[in-house]
Amino acid sequence: MRKWMRFACALLAALWLAPNAAGAEIVPADEPDMHIERTITIEGKEVAVDAGVYGTNVKEVQAYSLAGLNLGSRPEEKIDLSVFLGDAEVEERRTQWTPEEVSFDLTDGSSFDIVHDYVILRRKTLERINNSTSWLYLPREKRFLTDYAEHVQPDELPDFSLEEAVLRLEPMLSQLGITAMNRPTAAAYVTLEELNAAVKAHLDEGVSPEDVVIEDYTRDDEYYEFVLPYLYHGLVVMPTSENLPYTNQFETPFAHVEAVVSRRCVEKLIISFVPGKEKASGKAFEPITVEEALAACEKIESTREYPWYDGYENPRIGEIRLGYAFLSKDRAITEVNARPAWLIYIFCDFKNEDGSVDTTWQTIAIDAQTGEMLLRW
Repeated sequence: MRKWMRFACALLAALWLAPNAAGAEIVPADEPDMHIERTITIEGKEVAVDAGVYGTNVKEVQAYSLAGLNLGSRPEEKIDLSVFLGDAEVEERRTQWTPEEVSFDLTDGSSFDIVHDYVILRRKTLERINNSTSWLYLPREKRFLTDYAEHVQPDELPDFSLEEAVLRLEPMLSQLGITAMNRPTAAAYVTLEELNAAVKAHLDEGVSPEDVVIEDYTRDDEYYEFVLPYLYHGLVVMPTSENLPYTNQFETPFAHVEAVVSRRCVEKLIISFVPGKEKASGKAFEPITVEEALAACEKIESTREYPWYDGYENPRIGEIRLGYAFLSKDRAITEVNARPAWLIYIFCDFKNEDGSVDTTWQTIAIDAQTGEMLLRW
């Protein structure tokens, strides 16, 4: 009961938490409010809907004009760098194109960049597990982690759970005011056996003089790589980057938390868009229903000679969420229109030349106020 109450309280707190407020955290995964099962037609293509729906109980939402986080020219005075850097000391502090683009090089070879609206932490030991050329010999699904997988693998490393790895990020996210959801949209792990097998395959094929081959891996090098969605005003932000054709907007940011966490430490943390100052746009409003959002999908008309899904099979929708779509105002994606929207992920299969089948996806975002299609499939 205590554990359930702790999770419930954490989620309730997240729903009221302003962006970049102290005490942001990692909250547990939510449960769908309802389930929809049917078939809809989009641009003449039948799409199977067998989806959990999230957000039907939200009565009011608000749009915002939102800038990326800017900690100024002295970010070390606004956040606790030791949370990110540990015991390592700063060897060099560098500024890049502007005084607000600050990089810290550490004595142990690690680096930490705070550049306008994004942060990047790379530990020196990341080279052992992610930069060695033997990485290319890992299984394909371990090398190319998608930012939104249809099904996240539940398997875990012995004595080191995915949840434990995720929770190691909490102090860092708290410094940045980010509330993330412990519901990876993509995840993979790599074992010592897989690392050693990759090295052997590399050595068997032959090593070029410029190749880096590490042969002394230990259990400490076993790691998870995962992507977490984060919340904005209590609603999940669309985590994937999408182009915005036929609008005066530009592409959306990768608004998610990307991390590599080994048994040893947080090896990598990348957050490409950290919410900063905001201003309400218009008045708060009651969102349209999920039924109205699906009906809006069926009204989509193709303006392209060759729709993107040509050659793709089995289009399907497995999840629908009321959330935020960050629609960029400039090519640098430093300022966005944060629009409440129904986020609908469509997955499709396609065949490769060798006959194998892969999966791809596209996002439809339906404006929760007007029913307008913000992002097309």
